[in-house]
Amino acid sequence: MEISQGGIDKIMQRGGKAAADRIAPLRAEVQQSAVVHCDETGSRVDGQNWWEWIFCATTAVLHVIRSNRSVDVIKDVMAGHEAEVWVSDCYSAQMKAPSQERQLCLAHQLRNLQAVVEQYPDTFWPRAMQAVFRAAIHTYNQSDRLSPPEFQAQVQRIERLFAWLLDRSLE
Repeated sequence: MEISQGGIDKIMQRGGKAAADRIAPLRAEVQQSAVVHCDETGSRVDGQNWWEWIFCATTAVLHVIRSNRSVDVIKDVMAGHEAEVWVSDCYSAQMKAPSQERQLCLAHQLRNLQAVVEQYPDTFWPRAMQAVFRAAIHTYNQSDRLSPPEFQAQVQRIERLFAWLLDRSLE
């Protein structure tokens, strides 16, 4: 079956209208979430460079495509709401997001450390920091299987290792 470009356009328009009804509830879930994960990536719209923003809450993922990458997009989506924790990379607009605390995305940090490992393969520090980040991720993933004292002991161990690495030289 062949579908004309006009037919495809009509299908996309109908799909867009149906999706539009879900935007407000998704936005509300993101705004009410204690923890918001956010990232942005390049997107092509009518041959132009735009930005696809992704806002993740525990029960919702909101995609927003805008022509800019400024903090105004975050402020518009959050509409005065403040997250307890904002998880993102170190991009300057993300660092201005309305939140009480910030968590740098460990996946981004692991990727950045991998670039250092590849450039300086004999250097101890980036590999050791990767191991600590992976241990933190693993501990979080195991949190429902650990008793509160076991979980807290693991967290304290990771924090001690992290502090030890931060006190070391980067060599």
